[in-house]
Formats: sequence, C-alpha cells, structure tokens
Amino acid sequence: MKSFAFLLSGLVVLFGTLFGGWQHGRMEAKRAGNGPLAVAAKRFKQPFPDRLGSWKLVQDIPFSDDVREMLKCPAHINRSFMHQQTGDVVSVTVIVGPPGPIAAHTPEICYGSQAFEILGNRTATKVVDQQNQEHSLWQVSMEPRDALHSAQRVFYGWGTGGAWSAPTDPRISHAGDPYLYKVQLAGPPSAAEAEFKPCEDFLSSFLPEIQKYLVEAQDNSKNNVQTHK
Repeated sequence: MKSFAFLLSGLVVLFGTLFGGWQHGRMEAKRAGNGPLAVAAKRFKQPFPDRLGSWKLVQDIPFSDDVREMLKCPAHINRSFMHQQTGDVVSVTVIVGPPGPIAAHTPEICYGSQAFEILGNRTATKVVDQQNQEHSLWQVSMEPRDALHSAQRVFYGWGTGGAWSAPTDPRISHAGDPYLYKVQLAGPPSAAEAEFKPCEDFLSSFLPEIQKYLVEAQDNSKNNVQTHK
C-alpha cells in the first residue's frame, strides 16, 4: 500500500512539472517541432522492455493527447517499476522535445507547491551505469506534509543523446540544440550507508537501456538520411 501511495504522489508531481515546462516554452516548442526532433522521436517510440534486471514494470501511463500537444512532446516514457526482491517502487519518465519546454521547469517548483517539503538544496550526483558510463544528475530529497504521500528522492537531468548532465540552467546550456531529452526518477529514500539503494540500482540498469532509444544530436544528419531510405 505504501509503495502505491508513493507511486501516486510521484505521478502527481510529474504532471505538475510537465505543465510548468509547457507554460514557459510553448512558442519555442512550435518552432522546434520538426526535422531532427522528428528523427529522435521516431526511435524513441520503439517498444521498451518490461524488465530491467530485478526490476519489473508495474504501471505504464502514457500521456494523454492533450498533454502531448501542450508539451509539444512527440515521444515519451512514463512508467513505474518494482524491485522483485525488495518491493521498492520507482517512477521514471523520459521525454523528448524542443529545448524550451523541456528545460524550463525543475521538479523542486512543483514538489514545493504541492504536498511536499524540500529538504535542502539540490546536489549534483554522479551515477555510473552498468556500462561504466558516468552521468551527472541533480538530486533532491522531499518529505510529505501529510500521511497520503511518502518521502522520496528525485533525480533529474538533461541530454542530447549522450551522457546525462546536470547544468545549472539547461535553457542556456541547450539553447542551440535541435531537441532535448529529460530524465526524471522518483524513488524511496535510502540511508547513505545502506547496502542497497533503490534509485541508484534502478538507474544503473535503466540508463544503458534507454541509451539505445536516443539519437545523439551530432548524428542527426546521418539518421535523417537513414530514415528516408
């Protein structure tokens, strides 16, 4: 029951984050929604596995047509996975779209405006995946203000098809890119000395897998030719 209460709270916050991004960048989204973005979206729509190591899919919630239109987001993944041994549940979302709406909003704004209290400032965290690739993600911890939600850790970052990064202002860092990916993970907290950390364990499996569905920005001209063969 606790796992699904956490799942519900994570999904509520996710939608708040996405709507904020749309409000800040809808004009730029309109300008960027073609060409290389269409190539990236096409690959991203391929079927994603239901199992990642010990993690099994428990819920897949596609965005509604209205949400996709408002976000100018042509492709996305919005899923929750459960660890088969521990019962831990994490919610992960990856979206692709024009840099403006994708970069405009951070989870802290929506979490803080809802039923959560932000614990301190976000911190940049290094995550090494199972392929030994290093990624940099922002991490922030939240505590619920009521009994209906659960404490959680949120990891998020942006990228253009390579390693994920945690820029201070992604709108500036990615202003000239043809499109932008964003990854966001919400999961249960874990003690620093804990032997098993659900969020890090999931990311170590998930990040190499999602890499197969991403198109690196510098490869767009080549991919665009291949698409039209």
